[in-house]
Amino acid sequence: MIIEEKIMQSENRCGGKGTVEVHILMEKADLCENGLGVTRIIIPSGASIGVHQHEKSVEQYHVLKGSGIFHDNGTDKPIKTGETGVIRPNEWHGIENTGDENMEVIAVHMFE
Repeated sequence: MIIEEKIMQSENRCGGKGTVEVHILMEKADLCENGLGVTRIIIPSGASIGVHQHEKSVEQYHVLKGSGIFHDNGTDKPIKTGETGVIRPNEWHGIENTGDENMEVIAVHMFE
């Protein structure tokens, strides 16, 4: 099976700044109901995904390109290419591009 990505623009995603480009790579049905989705997110310089939480799922933000700040349950941590931010159920999280180039992130969102 080959799945074609779906691309959408998301303004102020989860209360964040600016507009991010979301590439939906896999959805719940594509994952045989074992996860919520896999997305590639392009975050322009100065933009962000706002701080939010998921009650019954885990998520990972893997940075493919760029650098920024990972908002990790009340603590801000620098994050860069090759690093992964891990989010457990009920943890508050977000990510902000503080670099000069687009930040590219793969988000894997799975059930607990």
